[in-house]
Amino acid sequence: MLISGRQPAGSSQPVWVLPQGGVEPGQTPAEAAAAEAWEEAGVEGKVESGPFMFYEYEIGSGWCRVSVFRMRVEHEAGQWPERGERSRRWLPWRESISIISGETLRDVLTRFHSESTPFPPT
Repeated sequence: MLISGRQPAGSSQPVWVLPQGGVEPGQTPAEAAAAEAWEEAGVEGKVESGPFMFYEYEIGSGWCRVSVFRMRVEHEAGQWPERGERSRRWLPWRESISIISGETLRDVLTRFHSESTPFPPT
């Protein structure tokens, strides 16, 4: 599942990304992943307790380390906090890597596709 990101000025094409965000005080990284999935995509479900992988990117004057979590989606809402700003799109893997914004996220999806094992039972 991809979500539309904020479009660059002058662009008519949506930017497709994965739900993402920061960890708030008192949250675990897995809880933050679940919260961002709800806020940005309107999905709820079971998030694995540990990250699937990590990546880093430079932002401003430092580096940001991103933890990537897998989620088994159990519910899709018709309305969610950022519904007016974003849309969600379920795509086959090959199509998702052809439209995702940025090489790093393409690498994340490729690794997920090639290394993913069945989600543990609940």
